[in-house]
Amino acid sequence: MKAVTGQRDEEKIRSFFDNLPEGFAYHRIILDIKRKPCDYVFLEMNRMFEKLTGLKRKDTIGKRVTEVIPGIEKDPADWIRKYGKVALSGKPVQFESYSKTRKRWFCISAFSPRKGYCAVIFSDITDCKRSQEESRAASHELRNSLAAIAMAAVNIKRKAKNPDIDTHLVNIEKKITESDQIINNLLVHLRPKAP
Repeated sequence: MKAVTGQRDEEKIRSFFDNLPEGFAYHRIILDIKRKPCDYVFLEMNRMFEKLTGLKRKDTIGKRVTEVIPGIEKDPADWIRKYGKVALSGKPVQFESYSKTRKRWFCISAFSPRKGYCAVIFSDITDCKRSQEESRAASHELRNSLAAIAMAAVNIKRKAKNPDIDTHLVNIEKKITESDQIINNLLVHLRPKAP
């Protein structure tokens, strides 16, 4: 009876992890002769991990990451060292990182359930990062337009009797129109999309 109960518990846990909306993976860290993390072995992963990474469970479980993702040891994200540090120190970390191999941004939470092992939960934040970058670019354009308006206004104040006053006023009107269009575009972009 205990074996049946244990099997059901394992099935429930498997179902829970497979249906998480985030990617989940469990790794055993491999150390070099200097006791530094040099690789890790995939012990477990859920369906969302497969979807987010493109790695297939059947081709990955039991294998080293350097075998599954050639060149990962040179990836600037430094996944092996980060996960190894968590596994050896027991201190959880949360960070955002860009994966050159997947060309995606991820938000990662890594923790160690026991020394030498690292569990990872992560989500794809690429769309969010793109939106932030677009907002920064729009904000920069808006600031440039507003700076031009401010400069034109200063020139008008300084040279009220200047024959170029009409040129300055036309420039102000043009920049106000540009700023209005940028604001409208930004608002349209930030508006929630219908499901």
